[in-house]
Amino acid sequence: MHYIRELVKYRAMTGQLVRRDLCVRYRKSAFGFLWTFFNPLFQLVIYSMVFSVILKSGREAYALFLFSALVPWLFFSSSLTAGCTSILAMQDLVRKVYFPRMVLPISCVTGQLVHLQLSLPVVLAACWIGERPVRLCALAWLPVLIVVEYLLALALACILACVTVYLRDVEQFTSLALMGWQFLTPVMYDAQQVPEELRWIFRLNPMTPIITGFREVMFYGNRLCLKSLVWPFAVGIVFLILGIWMFYRLEGDIAENL
Repeated sequence: MHYIRELVKYRAMTGQLVRRDLCVRYRKSAFGFLWTFFNPLFQLVIYSMVFSVILKSGREAYALFLFSALVPWLFFSSSLTAGCTSILAMQDLVRKVYFPRMVLPISCVTGQLVHLQLSLPVVLAACWIGERPVRLCALAWLPVLIVVEYLLALALACILACVTVYLRDVEQFTSLALMGWQFLTPVMYDAQQVPEELRWIFRLNPMTPIITGFREVMFYGNRLCLKSLVWPFAVGIVFLILGIWMFYRLEGDIAENL
């Protein structure tokens, strides 16, 4: 609880690091934050061309079907990738100034959350143009999905950031694990297409109900089943507690091992 109170005390620093990351990323850029809209829009155009002309899929509006799940997945994968090296990237600051080191992965994941929030309107606009059933009663569940995914991404990013300080191979392992994890998550296909004998693996995957939930809300316009998010929320809470404990125990040794 003492460490959590310290994190709350340094919340202003977290906000400053998020703003710094966003400003540095778009510094001397003609379009600035508009690139946050251009990137998903460009991806959507490419996917639409590929799956409508070259790789014709039997599913109607497959590009939107894929895009509605790909955007939240990219937030999750980029959060873990950036959070994994968040302490190493700021090691000069860590050596000179004391602050709760967990602030660094928190700021990385929060920065990626800003990009997710700016990308979702592009997805919704594309679904509306593509005559998908965009319903307000379904979109009301988006904040719940975002909070659960943010919690899970933050928990794993904190653990990876702490372990990477002592074992640099974790960065490479994370990239490989995310590559395999994406194929074990129904991003490019429907969860109903998974053979019955393999569905238990997908049920253990905490990202399955999150990705399925985003697709149900944005692509199909259906309301979310709240019970489906109990598992990823529980996993996020457990891993977040573990991450806080790890930072609390190793706080004094992190700077020495950089």
